[in-house]
Amino acid sequence: LQSSLAQAQIELLQNENNYKQKLIELSSLIGKADDDKTLILADTVFAIETSLSPDLDINVQANPYYNASNAQKEFAKAQLSEVNRTWRPKLDFWANAYGRGSGVDALGNINRSDGLNLNRNNLGAGFQLSFPLLNFYQVSAKKKQYQEILKAEEFSLQQTIVELNKQKDLATQQYMANSDILKKSAIRLNAAELTFNSIIISYETGLVDFTRLIQAQVELQQAEINFANAQLNIQRSLLDISLVKGDLDLFFNN
Repeated sequence: LQSSLAQAQIELLQNENNYKQKLIELSSLIGKADDDKTLILADTVFAIETSLSPDLDINVQANPYYNASNAQKEFAKAQLSEVNRTWRPKLDFWANAYGRGSGVDALGNINRSDGLNLNRNNLGAGFQLSFPLLNFYQVSAKKKQYQEILKAEEFSLQQTIVELNKQKDLATQQYMANSDILKKSAIRLNAAELTFNSIIISYETGLVDFTRLIQAQVELQQAEINFANAQLNIQRSLLDISLVKGDLDLFFNN
């Protein structure tokens, strides 16, 4: 009995240490500079039903990482298209209109005051076709540069798709496994409760000793701990699935 009690005290000290470490970590995550003893942990987000069955049909194209990578690829494609257009001929249209004054008419008569008036109007219109012939090597170098950038972005997009699909498979498999574990943990918890209640009756009638009662209580507490851990693991799996889907409503709504 003393050995079991010492082992239980050791486990209690370890759990208290882990608890305080988690409080410190939580204080850091939420930006709390005060003593962690002031934290009030009354969150019931992990109280979920064992029959939870989220939509496991995951489309990775809704993930923000995919959208960001795809946007980078489209941006590189637009840059390459812009470079290709710089080598094309450019057609420019122009027109002008201006007036001037002249103190001499067509017959050679001089009238100085007319030189201050805008009595001579000139109009012009035309077009110009230009081709950047001397920029051939410069445009060719830029084209190769942006072609390689586009290839890199396409490979990056494919790598993102592969990674997201891997995360999807891992999250789905982990959720299915955790769901089965949660159901078995619920069965174990129910059996441990029934056993403990029956042993209490047997202990009160003198059929079993105190050691057997303590063992049943330890078994019940361990079953409760395992059930709580199973609920936590289900929530983690839901969060992983939500991250892959790019939709956190699955995690928050459940």
